[in-house]
Amino acid sequence: MLSQKAASFWARLTLTPRKCDAEQDHFPTRGRMPATYSSASVGEVFKLRTAGRWVASEVGQSMVELALALPLLVFGLLGGTDMARAYAVQLAVQNGARAAAEGTALDADPTSVEAEAHARQEMERTPGLTLTLTNPTITLVFAQANGTTPCVGALDTSKAGLSTIATPCYARVRVRYAFSTLIPWPGVPQTFNFDRSTRFRRY
Repeated sequence: MLSQKAASFWARLTLTPRKCDAEQDHFPTRGRMPATYSSASVGEVFKLRTAGRWVASEVGQSMVELALALPLLVFGLLGGTDMARAYAVQLAVQNGARAAAEGTALDADPTSVEAEAHARQEMERTPGLTLTLTNPTITLVFAQANGTTPCVGALDTSKAGLSTIATPCYARVRVRYAFSTLIPWPGVPQTFNFDRSTRFRRY
């Protein structure tokens, strides 16, 4: 059996609302509150409050899930970006060494300055690749097939010398580039050194 206070409260809720003019309705407004409510009005208010709580809980849950997933998404995006950059730099270093060696092998009077210019020109075609005076490092060596003996007619490996069928002379270009990641990754070096060499026979 309901207590006397609960019965009185339920009786007030089921009373017919008083008549009101066009400026008032059955719901409370700022600064005034009607004396009584009907059961229909209470049901509507209950539904609105329940819907509001449900929307608030859904929004809160979504915010928590986003807060948990956002760091993983950001790290995944940065990791994929670094991997793509490293792959592009590796190709640029390889292409730079190839272009420099090919240009040097076809040049009648090649020099290390021309070889470096060929390599840098090829590497600059890679979007986002930054070249400085000391990065990359480009070296040029002229040697016979064993890689250490100077070419015929040359005093050392810095000169082209002669290339014959019996003793061919090769132009070997080595390109080294220091690649840095966007952010420091735990357990992974922040700087990687890409080193590529290409050798072309001179004619």
